[in-house]
Amino acid sequence: MPLYSCKFYGQLIEPTWRLIVLELSLYTESIIFSNKLEYEEEEVYKMEDENHFYSRGYESDEEEEKYGIEGLILELVDFSIDLLKRRNVMEALKSVLLTFLLCIKGYCLMPHHSISLWKDDPNMFITEEFDDENINTVRSKSLDLIKEISKEIDEESLLKFLKILLSEFTQGLNADNYLEVQKLDDYNFLEPYLEKMNSDNNYIYRRHEANLLIIGSLAEDLILLKDKNRLSKSDINELIQFLFMIISNPNKENSILVGRALWCVSRLLNLVKSDTVLLTAIFEGVSISLCHSSSDLSVKLVACQCLTNICMKIKETNFQNDKIQYVYPQLISLLNEANEDTLILPIECITALSKINKEKALVVPMKASKLIVEIYSKFYNHPSIGVRILELVKLWAGDNRSAKVLIGLFVPFAIFVFEDFFKSLGKVDKTFEDIKRTVMTEHGNNANLDVKANLDMLPVKYFFKH
Repeated sequence: MPLYSCKFYGQLIEPTWRLIVLELSLYTESIIFSNKLEYEEEEVYKMEDENHFYSRGYESDEEEEKYGIEGLILELVDFSIDLLKRRNVMEALKSVLLTFLLCIKGYCLMPHHSISLWKDDPNMFITEEFDDENINTVRSKSLDLIKEISKEIDEESLLKFLKILLSEFTQGLNADNYLEVQKLDDYNFLEPYLEKMNSDNNYIYRRHEANLLIIGSLAEDLILLKDKNRLSKSDINELIQFLFMIISNPNKENSILVGRALWCVSRLLNLVKSDTVLLTAIFEGVSISLCHSSSDLSVKLVACQCLTNICMKIKETNFQNDKIQYVYPQLISLLNEANEDTLILPIECITALSKINKEKALVVPMKASKLIVEIYSKFYNHPSIGVRILELVKLWAGDNRSAKVLIGLFVPFAIFVFEDFFKSLGKVDKTFEDIKRTVMTEHGNNANLDVKANLDMLPVKYFFKH
């Protein structure tokens, strides 16, 4: 591809950016908030005469094809992605990429049709990046474009973009930051849109959620800039305080925002590193979200994930906090509520909590051993659930109080599993070491971790039994 001037690329992509800006307010009203667009009678007649009303044709047989304004924006975003991926294009447009980031970020707002999807599917905060329905959307592709540009944009422009996002959490949207974007607006549609972003609570709610999505997705850049002292301590503190305010006040109306804030906290933990005081404060805030009666299942699951990451940052083995006593009952309850895809989250959280305070962790084997064994009996061949439960059993087996409880429930089942497996080989009357060697031989080099873990656990079980 020949080397063209920055002016050439600007002329090539500028009409696309102008159209993206032009459609933003209409897209927000119709797709984000599902509002019917209102026209004056005179405008309707004019559009009918000039055939401006859209009707879907027969050009495609794909049922999932996006059309109308959503389809238009998808095509514009895809075109921008394809163009910016070309050699030298990103370099030639570096001076105006900040403007484009501010153009495209409005398309990261969660659309109306996704709200019910997220409320009905508690896994969404965990699986959103891999969900087929989510990947090929305007929101997802706009976010991908922002991430791609952030890799190439100069540090100063990236810093300015992140600071604009951070300021909008506490100071609202400042129209002065969008002056270059407004120059692309030929019909003055953007000004009332920006005003709504500061005055309409529904707009503010969606703006916060989208900005948190972008901030969490650019967490590594944010942490790097902080380590370089390009972001001030006050910038970071204001962000943490904002996140803490959201996660400490969950309710039915803001569950998606709370879930997004928890997801964001998990990604930004390296900002606080080994600051135990701050980690403890965050631990308490996340615990509130987990235990609050208004928190739905999706919030509780992402809170689990967040608590696990926090515990991994806490280097203590006798961590003391009043919230722990309320967290464990919620985690036990989640063992019943979570499905196979997310069951690993409360299990991992119980394991992580057990490692920072073994004494308080005993409440789980004391009150939920039967449930743990039931889960293990169902998922002992699962590639991760079975292994994690055995890790917990090893932790609990180190204390006589919990070991006595486990013997009566876990050992009979574990022995049954191995005896049944060994009988299936047609061999009986063998010692434990014979069984172990036979099982490992049968499974060969491809032996599942759960089998090996079971075998390694048996001496521990026999020790406590005898």
